[in-house]
Amino acid sequence: MRHLTSHRFAFGFFAALLAFVGGLVAVEAARVAGNALERPGVPEFYTAPAGPIDPTPGTVVKADPLLGVPFAARGWRIMYTSTDVHGEPVLSTGVLVVPLG
Repeated sequence: MRHLTSHRFAFGFFAALLAFVGGLVAVEAARVAGNALERPGVPEFYTAPAGPIDPTPGTVVKADPLLGVPFAARGWRIMYTSTDVHGEPVLSTGVLVVPLG
């Protein structure tokens, strides 16, 4: 009988643990979805700036520091000028990560 009781306890413990972890995952998923819903449309960074832009390829138009870059590095979200397949000037965006040192 004692053996059966310990199995019931273990089953109950793991069922409660699974429910707790599942609840945490559901709360985090709702938070992430809520953050995404609060920012509809195109983020301001990705809109072209007003006024003339130097069309020379490689000219940095905007740069914002990135959070969450790996240790020993710095990063930026950048908007820069480039050319399309026909040689016409266009704006492009990307991420630049540079090691420290």
